[in-house]
Amino acid sequence: DAVPLSEMPRVSLSDPIPIPDWDFRLPESLDGENAPRIGLYRSWQEPMTEGWTRWVFDQHGLPYDTIRDARMREGSLENDYDVILFQSQDPASIRDGFSEGTLPTEYTGGIGSAGIRALQAFVRNGGRVVAIEEATGLMIDVFDLGVADAVDRLPPQDFFIPGSILSVELDPGHPLTLGEGDSTPVWYWRSSRAFEVDDPEVEVVARYSEGNPLLSGWLLGPQFIAGKPALLTVEIGQGSLVLFGFQPDYRGQTVTTWPLLFNALAVGNRGSGS
Repeated sequence: DAVPLSEMPRVSLSDPIPIPDWDFRLPESLDGENAPRIGLYRSWQEPMTEGWTRWVFDQHGLPYDTIRDARMREGSLENDYDVILFQSQDPASIRDGFSEGTLPTEYTGGIGSAGIRALQAFVRNGGRVVAIEEATGLMIDVFDLGVADAVDRLPPQDFFIPGSILSVELDPGHPLTLGEGDSTPVWYWRSSRAFEVDDPEVEVVARYSEGNPLLSGWLLGPQFIAGKPALLTVEIGQGSLVLFGFQPDYRGQTVTTWPLLFNALAVGNRGSGS
């Protein structure tokens, strides 16, 4: 039976946690006339994560363009963009979209094979693609990388992270980690990845911490993720890919990993000075 409210135990509240003195500003390489031209892919099956990222970009005044499926299929992406960002979305959803006949034609088909070829040409001609979580699977296939999801086939009774904060160790000298220390907390949930890398061309920029990387929340099976790569980059032709295994912009709130996301958009493009 329910306990009457009058008989509930009285528990005193802890003191409020002070708001940290924190002021995030865009990197100089993303601000001004020499900033890279950024495209944010927006599917007709738009995931919630993409909306979070648009909100963060808008809040910080980051110029970007929305890329729809039809533009991807047109090709010559390098004419308009230096960087293209794919938020977490199932590869089949990006590639195939809604089936033909289910909606008006302009809303069906995904990026299709034409969009795949356009992405390949974009990177090889000097562009950068940044892919997050589920979207990394598409890029791994499209560019034939020796990378896999290390925890993809583990049963939930052995490995399960419903939404927790983990620690990752960073390469402090890498351009993608500018503004960060040797480690940072990251948000990991059911669409996140821990990579297996069997490709000498792929560079590991961050790894989940050894032992038990859990900082807050719940982690079943830490041995399956400890030490695994969490953030990758690879040069392809004149361009590059950046693959995030974790979500750097969860609900527009994970401020500690914003620098990694913004660095990924800035580094190695015409606005970075390189």
